[in-house]
Amino acid sequence: MAVGKHPQNRLKIGLIGCGNMGASILRGLVDSSFYPQNIHVFDVDTKKTALLKRRMSIRVAKTSRQAASIADVLILAVKPNMIVPVLDEIASCTPKTTLVISIAAGIPIARLSKAFKEKCPVVRVMPNMPSLIGAGISAYAMGSNTTSRHQTLVEAVLKSLGETVQVPEKAMNLVTAVSGSGPAYFFLLAEKMIEAACGMGLKADTAK
Repeated sequence: MAVGKHPQNRLKIGLIGCGNMGASILRGLVDSSFYPQNIHVFDVDTKKTALLKRRMSIRVAKTSRQAASIADVLILAVKPNMIVPVLDEIASCTPKTTLVISIAAGIPIARLSKAFKEKCPVVRVMPNMPSLIGAGISAYAMGSNTTSRHQTLVEAVLKSLGETVQVPEKAMNLVTAVSGSGPAYFFLLAEKMIEAACGMGLKADTAK
């Protein structure tokens, strides 16, 4: 099916990677207007996918290639160090009309597009940690062969994580540092304040 030709609840979604962010995206899709039986997920950890299937009635793909081959929209939610082997596995079987959305930090659109031989429209996304509870900000950059229909679809996918903002790709590394990684410094500060409070006599629960 061509992107933009049918309602969201008929779109076939492929999701590769079911870690914290991948699972959050999946929950958001199911909670919005994407039909669970049209969502095919793959993760090397079969316990994760079995649990997600029980909770959300999505489908579990046997391989990453199977998840990619059926997708109108393919979401790559794997860690950056795993993106190359995943691309090597799925590139030859991903339909050229499939919209590829990658949340792998630091991996440029050019590298993703090259793997698909420039056939697939590609969008690069950087969500942040509040996205895990649907209160985040997801910055995204559109590839050169994407259209306004792809942008509408990307925002529909990401809205379940919170708000969205489009940025030029040259700003994505900055977004990653400020929004993606920056909050970790505040977590560290909070931890140190808790430790200090405990050291001065407060109980741990009270300090938290």
